[in-house]
Amino acid sequence: MLRSTDVFSGTFYDSATVSVFLSVDILQYVGIVFITALLANNYGTAHDILVSRLVKSSKFFIYASLVLNTLYIFTFSDNILTMDVQLFSGLYSINASTQVLKILVFVYFLALYEMLPKLSTTTNFRILELPLLMHITLALSITMVSSINFALILLALEGFSLALYVMTALSRTYGGITASVKYFAFGTLGSIFLFWGTVHIYAVIPTLSTELVGHVFNNTHAEYMDRADALNFAAATISFGFMLKIGAAPVHQ
Repeated sequence: MLRSTDVFSGTFYDSATVSVFLSVDILQYVGIVFITALLANNYGTAHDILVSRLVKSSKFFIYASLVLNTLYIFTFSDNILTMDVQLFSGLYSINASTQVLKILVFVYFLALYEMLPKLSTTTNFRILELPLLMHITLALSITMVSSINFALILLALEGFSLALYVMTALSRTYGGITASVKYFAFGTLGSIFLFWGTVHIYAVIPTLSTELVGHVFNNTHAEYMDRADALNFAAATISFGFMLKIGAAPVHQ
């Protein structure tokens, strides 16, 4: 999967070094497996105790990744600004921007864990599956941060959305279930536009690399200049689909 060497602006690092950076992401998926096993094997445990264990387990994996990620940035501070490693045949990227964004995502989820008990007016936070769904959302969020291929971004976004659909209905009230159904319907419509635009780009270029697509849109590839209208249409389609997925104005209703 990993190449024996990867290039950091002319400097070569072995795969072990790259695996260290990748371990931050892998740790979140290990957390999903651990939380799932804990949830599946402890249903006989007292409800409040099990909820506490699930939350603590999720927070442990987030804190561990946050500390590792911060430690790596300081350890490789001399090269972090110029580092740009692409893994898995150009599907995944590790650079300064992705690592900083991951720190922000970790901090956001930790803050969310601290705020939920205070903000919740229902029993949402006491539902056993909520920590698992939140951790799935976290793992797919950091996957999207490092993804440099439209196919991987779409897969992560779909998984992210599925977890959100379920969390929207966790209140088990009429309003919550209605909101979940509406979100699912608009999310499905958004997915159609996203896939339509992505397939359109692949038919024109053909590639799903976000970097190459960005270069083409910046007119750095003269061979695609005659297809600018088609690419602009695809970009508009993807943008509209993404707005539907996140519920942005003016398609938030």
